Amino acid sequence: MTIAIASRLRLLVIGPPSFVDEGTRTFWDRSGVDFTGPHPADVIEELDLDCTIDGAVIDVGYDADTLLRCIEFLDEKLIPAVFATPASRSIQLRGGFVLSGNHEDRDAILGQLMGQKNTTLH
Repeated sequence: MTIAIASRLRLLVIGPPSFVDEGTRTFWDRSGVDFTGPHPADVIEELDLDCTIDGAVIDVGYDADTLLRCIEFLDEKLIPAVFATPASRSIQLRGGFVLSGNHEDRDAILGQLMGQKNTTLH
């Protein structure tokens, strides 16, 4: 299936610096998606989210309390979010999606975040 994005999407990424490798960032950028972050979970309340954020990807490796705090904060801001494992740990998948340079992984994340709207990618 061919998918086209009318305008660039912007995703907030919550995780340690190692959560997104350069290859994954480049792949998503070429797909029409800009990443903001990754930002550590302990600073999420301090982030300036006045800009347009279309969704968030949170590293599922955080403890349950941190994940819940992130989701509650994003829910208050009406920002849809998913949990993901980075490609570097995908062999040890702990739940959620995989944040990688793979078309199927990207489409699964965007499909969930965008609620299966008419958002599509190449």
